[in-house]
Amino acid sequence: MIKFLLIILLSLSTLSQSFAQVGEKKIIESKAKYLQPSYKKLFKQGRRNSVLNYMEIGSLAFKSGDLNEAKIAFDNAVRGIELIYKDNPASEKARSLWYEEAIKDFKGEPYERVMAYYYLGLTYLAEGDVENARAVFVSGLLQDAFAEEKQHRADFALMMYLSAWSAMKMNAEHLWSPSLVNFSELRNGYPLPKPEDNVLVIVETGKSPRKLADGIGKYELVYRQGKKFKDKQAQVTINNTETRLLPVEDIYWQASTRGGRAVDRIIKGKVEFSDTTSNVGDALARTGNTIIEWSALNESSNSLQSVGTAMSVVGLASKMFSLNVETKADIRYWKSLPNTIHVQSFKLNNVNNITVNALDKFGNILNMPNMQTYIYKVPNNYTIIWAKSY
Repeated sequence: MIKFLLIILLSLSTLSQSFAQVGEKKIIESKAKYLQPSYKKLFKQGRRNSVLNYMEIGSLAFKSGDLNEAKIAFDNAVRGIELIYKDNPASEKARSLWYEEAIKDFKGEPYERVMAYYYLGLTYLAEGDVENARAVFVSGLLQDAFAEEKQHRADFALMMYLSAWSAMKMNAEHLWSPSLVNFSELRNGYPLPKPEDNVLVIVETGKSPRKLADGIGKYELVYRQGKKFKDKQAQVTINNTETRLLPVEDIYWQASTRGGRAVDRIIKGKVEFSDTTSNVGDALARTGNTIIEWSALNESSNSLQSVGTAMSVVGLASKMFSLNVETKADIRYWKSLPNTIHVQSFKLNNVNNITVNALDKFGNILNMPNMQTYIYKVPNNYTIIWAKSY
């Protein structure tokens, strides 16, 4: 009897798996060819990497101008994030247990979670749905406060700017005024959007911050800036008028700080901060005489790379023994993110002859063959110009 039941259960399991594979195949075949390899990867890697894969799929769709597919992907990524990161007691309890099993499902570091909301909000904004856009930007800003097991001051100025701009398109001064006040506290002197502005330009340059495993046994997580990119600045030409855009957000700086404090390393979900404090002013650029760049901080202290001469032989042996049961640092990361985001809004009677260029730190125009530029016009309201150098 038991053998018979086992055979039935095995048959049902096999049948269920076959149905799932058929469903996955139909979903993959329904997607555009450029997305099919990414969806195959999504189903192959399963739940553990689903949020990360949806982030990458969303990036690929967004930079291809496919807003509908981008929205689907980023909405799925955000749903996965919110299973853990919501501002309520149930999610707080889940977070307290989460870090003991951090090797399982990818949910992203704070900056990655914020950027998922950023792109989802942009899809709504490009479609003219300003109410949902603002709600998503505000929710994304909250994710910046959830860092490891503690909450830190949200300082993602980009999201404050975009939530204020969206509120302006809603004619809701009671919503945009507080956002601009908070934004100005973080980016003093940065050009503020105005209610009458009808053109929003967003340019992404550089490459994503990297996560690396460090320390004995590679169980410490550290952040490093992206490699091999020269594009530090951005310039837009509209109606034959050139404007050098100021950088509003440095993603590496966001990755490597918590509430303005520089992170040395993260061990089992716990942050260890640098001895020296930092702020956005420390991240000012070396980009020439005419532009301020909110660029990356210098890399973290090298002190973590040595064990220290004072460690005893017994202590070292104990450390090595404990590493046999420690989980190595989770170094999965969203590789499609930029390093810097530049934003500015304008009031223009018409929008013609648009050119976006990436510049090096000296202000020279770079040849970026893979640079993508998209223009989204919302009738009788506003125009979004979005560009990405890589």
